[in-house]
Amino acid sequence: MRSNLLSLLLVMTFAGETYACHLWHPTTQPPVGSVSLVGQVSDPTGKPVSGVRVEARGVVSVATDVRGEFRLVKVAAVPRLAVSFSAPGFVRTTRVFQTVAAGQVMNVNVIVIWPRATAMTVDAVAGGRVPFANGGSVTLPPNALVDNQGRPLTGSAQVSVTYLDVSDRAQRNAVPGDFTAKLRNGSEQRLESFGVFEIFVADGSGQRAELARGKTADVQIPIPRAFGDRAPERTRSFSFDPYYGYWHEEGMLVRNELIYSGKINQFDWSWNADDPLENTCMTFQVMSPNSTMPSTIPEPNCLVEATGVNYGSVSTGYTDNQGLVCLLVKRNEPVSVKAISTNSVNYQSIPVILQSPNFSASASDCGDQEKCPRTTIFLDIITHNP
Repeated sequence: MRSNLLSLLLVMTFAGETYACHLWHPTTQPPVGSVSLVGQVSDPTGKPVSGVRVEARGVVSVATDVRGEFRLVKVAAVPRLAVSFSAPGFVRTTRVFQTVAAGQVMNVNVIVIWPRATAMTVDAVAGGRVPFANGGSVTLPPNALVDNQGRPLTGSAQVSVTYLDVSDRAQRNAVPGDFTAKLRNGSEQRLESFGVFEIFVADGSGQRAELARGKTADVQIPIPRAFGDRAPERTRSFSFDPYYGYWHEEGMLVRNELIYSGKINQFDWSWNADDPLENTCMTFQVMSPNSTMPSTIPEPNCLVEATGVNYGSVSTGYTDNQGLVCLLVKRNEPVSVKAISTNSVNYQSIPVILQSPNFSASASDCGDQEKCPRTTIFLDIITHNP
């Protein structure tokens, strides 16, 4: 056994102090060329899943092998790269990666996909109610379904409704995207989630069915008990776009005790009950040890996760060549921060809880010396490899 040290340096910038922070943000020239992604897909128990389709922007796709491993090559090096993972019997999920430079080989570690709930049979003509496993339901009205050719569905349908409890870390990690949304006013916001669900409907031959144009389904979405005190009386519903990796604002939901009620108009995407976060900005630098020198060196291509301790959202990003990454988190809230190396297998930091700044900031403020707060914390984390 050998031990290695991975240190996490957290950099926050207070007004009046100077710091040269070289981060990519929306005003920076994006990378040109292609990147490669390697990783593994598993179920929640850690068992590798073979045959998972891994797809980037609907163009480049591969399938995982018997070890659940994949290698996606010649992927366009766009600043915001959405990669989707789908397999029969599992909820489709999407991960969003920030590519720093063309030619990167990004080790994205383990992607967890969540098992789809057992389907129930519903008469497409009569409609019916399908409950979530932990409360709430989806109700289909009569004559509301069409097949994949847009023709009215008259036979039976298999309806699976899968709920992801965002107060549970494992389930939250299976939520599509990175909790970034496009609002109706055109702005981009981070989200605080109060529940995510997927609806999968198939006709008698197993082909995907959909709601007919102009039809809606009633939904009752459970609110995690852990968020009962902070969930608002009204919140918004969002549908997910796997091509770009954004949640899109759709409608409103009304609370009744620990249930949000509302309507949805499509099944093809996952749905989310959310409120936009009041964002602030945190900058992190990951430092890895140099085995021949006492000083540490920056760790590039390192995944950094900032997870809300008391709210349902997680911010992720990959460090640049200086070991730096800028993340948006909820203002004035504790976040659990963890760094995972993509260069050395199993090198990661132990999570540390930090308080986010008590003022607002946006993605365009990343790298700004005055708007992104600064502090420095070294976490001496030892992990072991066989």
